[in-house]
Amino acid sequence: MTAPLIWTAAEDATLKDEWVKGTSAREIARMLWQPEHHVTRSAVLGRAWRLGLGAHPVVAARAARPVPPAKLEVFPLTLAQANEMVAGWHRHHRPVVGHRYSLGVRDGDGTPHGAAIVGRPTGRKNPQLRAAR
Repeated sequence: MTAPLIWTAAEDATLKDEWVKGTSAREIARMLWQPEHHVTRSAVLGRAWRLGLGAHPVVAARAARPVPPAKLEVFPLTLAQANEMVAGWHRHHRPVVGHRYSLGVRDGDGTPHGAAIVGRPTGRKNPQLRAAR
């Protein structure tokens, strides 16, 4: 078992300087590694957390980039088309026999990403025109 890692002031200063520059935790660990002082990537990340250095500048810059919203389009499906889509995604589902209507969702390229089959109520006493299953 290795001895607990004790950080020196010089190592803390190196860690802070390199962290601000955007050097990766793996690279910082390689800089600080010595035969009697095994510094790992996890040790660097833990020490940066305890020193309150915040998010790594590279990660913070990546998080600050705006992600364009996905544009999805809802389109009508026949029961056969919806059953085919569901069978392609869920091999354990049996085809539906009847339905009220079916809808699909596709992206801007026309790639389908989902299908909904809205069925009829199963009980006689359920309101047939106001309920869906």
